[in-house]
Amino acid sequence: MDEERYQLLGDSSLYTKSGKKKRPLKGELEQMLGAPTEVTYKAGGGASYILEALKAMPRCRCLGISYFGNDVLRGNLKRWQLETWAQIVDIAHVKADYVVFLVAGSYERYRGTLLDPRPAYDDNLEEIRHFLRMRECDVTSGRKDIRQWPLADDEVHFASSAKEDICCFWKKSFDRMCPPEDRPRYPTRGERKRQREAAHVEHAGPHEDEPHWHNHWRHQTTWDSNDGWWQQRSQNGQSSRHDARGYEDQELHRGDSKRRRTSGSDTVEEWPASWWDRD
Repeated sequence: MDEERYQLLGDSSLYTKSGKKKRPLKGELEQMLGAPTEVTYKAGGGASYILEALKAMPRCRCLGISYFGNDVLRGNLKRWQLETWAQIVDIAHVKADYVVFLVAGSYERYRGTLLDPRPAYDDNLEEIRHFLRMRECDVTSGRKDIRQWPLADDEVHFASSAKEDICCFWKKSFDRMCPPEDRPRYPTRGERKRQREAAHVEHAGPHEDEPHWHNHWRHQTTWDSNDGWWQQRSQNGQSSRHDARGYEDQELHRGDSKRRRTSGSDTVEEWPASWWDRD
């Protein structure tokens, strides 16, 4: 996966719901950002999931981590949980050039729902935000925005009608922390062409598991300006020529020759001599 991308990572706050159907953010968010974008989430995921996902994630330019405290709904925050967040911070700043954290949730909003939080929920989230600020992280509770996002029928996930507002929130967050000259972008036409050429060269290179004849029959191709022929010479000394019309003259070891149409004047045939007899 390309480094030149936006990446969101977190829990079910990274999709919306319409009835029982999930509505991913990726398509609309990528269109807003105008650059490659990936969204990775796990419903019910907590800090431990974020840590493991970060370890497995390729590098990216801009990273947003969305956490709504699924693992701190009840009871007080434990020391080992803060140690997990310390690891998250360390790895996040290795995996991305710019990182923003959304640590959000509200006891009042989710009280009486399937989440069934306790009053300690708010204190736990604030302690995590404080810890991240002490580590000089860009972190927000997003309260002013999130209170405007309607909930789905299950009163836990955000409704699909909130998708545009959620995408706008993340676009503003990325734009705020990442200067325009450093923001991810799609590759130009020239860059895509160079990538394809590099991939073709790598694919066409010799491999240990290729058959012996494949390496044996690699050709060297040169242009003879005197008579307008492509001159090909293989490693074993056999040669062939292509004229401007795209025809090929094959000179085989046993002395016979054959002309046949190729797909273009610069086509390089890489087949054993025995194959040329097959019509």
